[in-house]
Amino acid sequence: SRADLESANLQDAWLGEANLRYAKLTSANLHGAELGGCTLEHSNLANANLSEAKLKLADLHRASLYDAELERACLDGANLCGSYLLYANLRDASLQETRFDEATVLPDGTNWTSNTDMSRFTEAQHPNFAAYDGPDATIFKERKRLLSKKKL
Repeated sequence: SRADLESANLQDAWLGEANLRYAKLTSANLHGAELGGCTLEHSNLANANLSEAKLKLADLHRASLYDAELERACLDGANLCGSYLLYANLRDASLQETRFDEATVLPDGTNWTSNTDMSRFTEAQHPNFAAYDGPDATIFKERKRLLSKKKL
């Protein structure tokens, strides 16, 4: 709890059922990590690489996933109520029985509602796909441009 793991390399780590409540995991590499059942409530995962991470049944209540890489991540049954997903990449992520609420901020800056079609963030073939690259990705390209300027 409250660990400072900013920029930590935890690729493929097994952290199942760990208590990472209020942890600072900004820019951490959690690619392929096992986080099933992990408590990440109020954690800061901004800019973290969670691609292919296993977050089944994880508690991400009020977590910041700002600009996080969640491509091909498994979030089945996870609690994302109140989470901040602005600019997060959810392409090909699995969201079966994932919980959201009206306080959840989605990748495009809108709030989740009971009518939200989450497949527009996960399935590239969706007619209203919120693209992360390509000609229709202006919001995400703008964010990446601002980030790259900041790093210079």
